[in-house]
Amino acid sequence: MISLNEYRAKKEGKVTPKKLVENLMQYVEENECELMVCVIKTKSGDINTSFSHGFHSEHIGLLEIGKVQIIDEMRE
Repeated sequence: MISLNEYRAKKEGKVTPKKLVENLMQYVEENECELMVCVIKTKSGDINTSFSHGFHSEHIGLLEIGKVQIIDEMRE
């Protein structure tokens, strides 16, 4: 069952953390995910980073590419 907050977010075109994880799970379930890095901010303001097994240089590269993509999206 979809929560009211999830319904509202979907209607407004927003991606919630729950929806993001659901989207990511599709890649995992289809065995399309080779490497993953995740950065989250908790409600208390803590920042946590998790990553799958791989080279640290690849993790850093993914974060840098993600940063560039977010900056590009901000410019649009």
